[in-house]
Order: sequence, then structure tokens, then C-alpha cells
Amino acid sequence: MWSDPKTRFRLLADENFPGPSIHLLRVRGYDVVAVTEQAEGASDTTVLSMAREDGRILLTLDRDFGWLIFNQRAAPPPGVVHVRIHSESPETPALLMIALLDDSEMSLLGQYTVIRSHDRIGQRVFPTEG
Repeated sequence: MWSDPKTRFRLLADENFPGPSIHLLRVRGYDVVAVTEQAEGASDTTVLSMAREDGRILLTLDRDFGWLIFNQRAAPPPGVVHVRIHSESPETPALLMIALLDDSEMSLLGQYTVIRSHDRIGQRVFPTEG
């Protein structure tokens, strides 16, 4: 049986992840650290390192993290969720994340997850070293 996703996942919101979504996740009890509060202006490689070192799943609207992980072989964090949907509101990314985190069938660890629409989610396993 899975534990509560609010305690199972620790999240790091990239600078482009909307503030209202960060607030909503926090109000709902999720452990979310915002790059804007910790290291505003940090490079993408620094953000990856922050997520990896703190054991957090990275939330982003930026596809550059996929390029760094899959093309440049940057060491990945526990997981990355890339929201590519055009938001109806600044809370939409949070609502999509809550649904994803509550889905006990979906594994986010070791995966690059892309949310393309409310019902279209793709995943790619991180490359292995070697």
C-alpha cells in the first residue's frame, strides 16, 4: 500500500513554475521548495543539482532539463515533471500535479514525465550511467 503522496514526495519548483501553483500545493500539504526563494537566477544545471542533492522531484515548464539529462547526460534528480500544457489559470499546473501525485499507478521516480494535456502524460526512464 502506498503512503500519502504529500509525505512520499518532496518537490522543487523551477523558477518558471507559477507562484499560485506553488501556493496551492503547499496549502494542500505538499512539501514544495521554490527555486525563486532559494536560488533565484540559478542555472538549469544548478537547479538539477539542488533537486538531486535534496532528493526532490523537479517541477518545471522548461524542456531544457530533458535536453540536459538525455543529451548532455547530466545527473538527474529523483524525477522531473515537465508541464507542457497551456494553462487555463496559474493554478492549473498544481491541479495537474495533485492528480498525478495522487495516482498510485504512476511512478515519478527515475522518470522524466511530460504532461501534454489533462489526459495525455508521457514518461521516459532516465538514462543509466555507463
